[in-house]
Amino acid sequence: PRRVSIRIAYQFAYDHRDWIEDKLKTLPASIPFTHDMMLPILGRDVRLNIITDDKYKLTKIDLSETELTVRTRLPDITPRLVRYLKTIAHDEFLKRAEVIATRIEKRVENLSIKDMHTRWGSCSVDGRMTLSWRLMFAPEHAFDYVIAHEVAHLKHHDHSARFWNLCAALAADFDGGHKWMKDQGNILLRYG
Repeated sequence: PRRVSIRIAYQFAYDHRDWIEDKLKTLPASIPFTHDMMLPILGRDVRLNIITDDKYKLTKIDLSETELTVRTRLPDITPRLVRYLKTIAHDEFLKRAEVIATRIEKRVENLSIKDMHTRWGSCSVDGRMTLSWRLMFAPEHAFDYVIAHEVAHLKHHDHSARFWNLCAALAADFDGGHKWMKDQGNILLRYG
C-alpha cells in the first residue's frame, strides 16, 4: 500500500477544511447513558434507572416493559450496558430473522451483532447475517425493514428488482421502514 506523509495529509485537511467542517456539523450529537433518560428500545420507550453503590460486587441489569435498571459500582456503565444491549438485540433480531426467513424457505445460520458504522447489516448467501446492535434504538418498522432487507439477500445477493420486490413483501412496513432509516437512521449512532 502507498503511504502518505503526515505533511501531505495535513495539507489535504487544510485545503478541504470547509468541506470537513460542513460534514462535522451534520454529525449528530452524542447521547450518553444517564440516569432517568428515556431510551427507545425495540420500539418502546423505557426509563434508564442507574443505581450506583459500592456494595454491588457485580453489575446487574434488568429490562422490563417500562424500565432498564442498572445496579452497579462502576462510574461508567457504558461498556457493560452495551454488552447487555447487544445480547438483547441478538436474541430479538434472531427470532425475527428466523421467522422472516421461513417465509422464503431459507435459514439464518448465524447472527452476529456488531457496532457497525458504515451500514446497518449484511447477509451472505450461506445464511451468515450481521446486524448493528444500534438498530434496537430504531422504531419497530425500521429495524423490521433492515432485517427483511438482509433476509431477502438469502435469496437474491444483489439489489435487483427481484430483490427489492422480495424485500417489500417481507417487511411489515417497507416504505415506512426504508424512509425512516434513510432520513433518521444516523441518530442511532448517537447512543452510548
